Amino acid sequence: MSTKNNINYDGVEEFDLAQYCEEAYLNYATYVIKDRVLPYIGDGLKPVQRRIIYTMAIEGIDSKDKKKKSAYTVGQVLGRFHPHGDSACYESLVIMAQNFSYRYPLIGGQGNFGEVFDPKGFAAMRYTEAFLSPYANALLTELNSGNVNFQDNYTGDEKEPRYLPAILPNIILNGTTGIAVGMATDIPPHNINEVVDACCLLIDKPHAELEEVMQHIQGPDYPTGAEINNSFSELYEIYKTGRGTIRQRAVWHAEKEQITITELPAQAAPNLIPKIAQLIQDKKITNILDIRDESSENELKIILYLKRNKTDVNALMNQLCSLTDLEKTQRVNLNMIGLNDKPAVKGLVEILSEWLIFRKEIVRRRYEHELTIIARKLMRIEGFLIAFNNLDKVIEIVRYSPKAKEELIATFALTEEQATAILDLRVRELAKLEEDKLRKNKSSLLKQQKQINHLLENKKAFDQQIKSELIEAKAKFGNERKSKLVEYQSQKLVVTQPEVESEPVTVVISKNGLFRCGKGHEVNLENIQYRNNDSFAQEIKCLSTDTLYVFDSIGRVYNIQPNQIPNLRSAGAHISQLVNFKDKTKLVSVFTASPEQFVLLASTDGNGFLTTVANLETKNKGGKAIFSLDEETTELLSAILVPTEYSEEAPVGQYECLVLSNQGRILKFELKEIPARSKSSGVRLIKFEDDDSLAHVFIVNNKSSLLIQSGKRSIPISANDLNSLKSSRGYKGRKKTVSVAPNSIITVK
Repeated sequence: MSTKNNINYDGVEEFDLAQYCEEAYLNYATYVIKDRVLPYIGDGLKPVQRRIIYTMAIEGIDSKDKKKKSAYTVGQVLGRFHPHGDSACYESLVIMAQNFSYRYPLIGGQGNFGEVFDPKGFAAMRYTEAFLSPYANALLTELNSGNVNFQDNYTGDEKEPRYLPAILPNIILNGTTGIAVGMATDIPPHNINEVVDACCLLIDKPHAELEEVMQHIQGPDYPTGAEINNSFSELYEIYKTGRGTIRQRAVWHAEKEQITITELPAQAAPNLIPKIAQLIQDKKITNILDIRDESSENELKIILYLKRNKTDVNALMNQLCSLTDLEKTQRVNLNMIGLNDKPAVKGLVEILSEWLIFRKEIVRRRYEHELTIIARKLMRIEGFLIAFNNLDKVIEIVRYSPKAKEELIATFALTEEQATAILDLRVRELAKLEEDKLRKNKSSLLKQQKQINHLLENKKAFDQQIKSELIEAKAKFGNERKSKLVEYQSQKLVVTQPEVESEPVTVVISKNGLFRCGKGHEVNLENIQYRNNDSFAQEIKCLSTDTLYVFDSIGRVYNIQPNQIPNLRSAGAHISQLVNFKDKTKLVSVFTASPEQFVLLASTDGNGFLTTVANLETKNKGGKAIFSLDEETTELLSAILVPTEYSEEAPVGQYECLVLSNQGRILKFELKEIPARSKSSGVRLIKFEDDDSLAHVFIVNNKSSLLIQSGKRSIPISANDLNSLKSSRGYKGRKKTVSVAPNSIITVK
């Protein structure tokens, strides 16, 4: 039933539910986006950050000598300007004080404000003390200069600034992160020196291209340092679109038998050191003896102690980077509230250009405010000069007139403000007024007024003033870049294997799928005991550094390292303990081989294809789908290694495929007729009729013969007979034998 909006009847107001929900959600989303999460381009602050800074400024908490308990500051912020939770407000204060979170911290702190490996491990606000940092002056210096708009606080009894008059583009100097309704922001920090130089370029050349701006701004500059590995073209695309990913890598140096890590990517995982320690314990990293954290409050120092051998330090660190947060990606999403009061993702040039508009408006309003003050002072001086020249008359009026102000205004044509200023002077001060001093003051003010008017009327002079103020701020707050740009590919793309010593081993597999591994190739299989009617199935002699390729009946392949398998003295580990082997699937084949060797895969529905061992590589414990089976009743039948000498140029008859169906049909054809693919559902090997299915697959040659033993019967098939069955792939083949029973033993000679 549809209803109309805002219809009152019987004291009930009705709304359309869909419209009401839409409006309520949009109002909430707008509030979260604008008033809580996204920063304003002008001062680069979110509302809670701005209110914290402003509260500390008006409370005079601006130095180490004037610090206050954080709890006091938070209480003032909540009570006067920010009606939200104290824990969220305190966390915002803490983040602005962390020198590993902010490139240029806005707050100084005394007490535990967290550390790199435990950023949220800060002490409660009743224990810590906070004060404004010197850099905060870049946002507050001009606060009382009449150049920002104020608004009522939430109770309406106080005013708060809508934004702070930043003299530097804090929006990208410190950056910020946040998640709103339907949007997020991830603005990385940058270096003051570079950003100011880029702003000066845009002042002189407003239509400068991004390439020119990037000659000054090399890339983000994170407080924790670490290398940035993006190429110029990648950074260009990020700064052009406002979105992308920054790759960071730890900085380290090797000396004697240790590696010292001195810089980490921003927001590196708190469990970085325990993670490396676990890798050492699990022997996935074998060249490291120990790891120690010798960091201090102002210096990061993680030491890796190496074994006494010729360790390839670069290879070791590449492996650590691929396994831990020593290499990390940082998301970039330059989303912010613009001067039009709307959220948008902006490119670098757009951000700086728009901020310069903001800055010019701030400076213009500051000068206009100064002109107003100068005009008022000049007016007062004019009144004082009149009073000095008519001192006796002024004293007489003040002494005898009941309405001194009105008579002064009427007698000397003064303004009300001039008359009030004269009346506010003490007689002693009035007597001390000297005409020369007043005229010098007037001359100075007129000169200052002329200079300001010249700046406001002359665009070039005004722009040069903006530049000089930026350069002055750069000299005061700027410092050298921390994050160096080193261009190379991410080590996350490098596939690494656990470091193990290469030695001969023997892997023993039972019929029930239990794996055991023993050292050497001279293993006595008779000494191995089995349980629950289990027995020996397969023996694989290989090296400890080899990879075992395991196939299941649903067409997946798994990789197992011999060093993951329990030793021969144990009960062994079931295949499901080594990999994520699905229930009710069968173990089809296990082997080890070189990457370039071919494997023949065949399914029970008569399909198959060739693939190389390199295509079987996977780091996923859940395996990798290699054979796509069409029906649930179809299974992977076999995975057979092709001789290493095989190639498509081999002579006819040297490498052939022999297939047998359950109903006794046999077909032989050239192996080269089977295509090689990385993964597939296969091609037709033999055509079936009725309910027939594939029973056996062999790789043979034109001299091979066959012996089928089914129960008490033995059926030999000579090489000549097999050659007479040779045809092309995909044919029906001929029925040469009786049905092949499941327990039949077939021998190829």
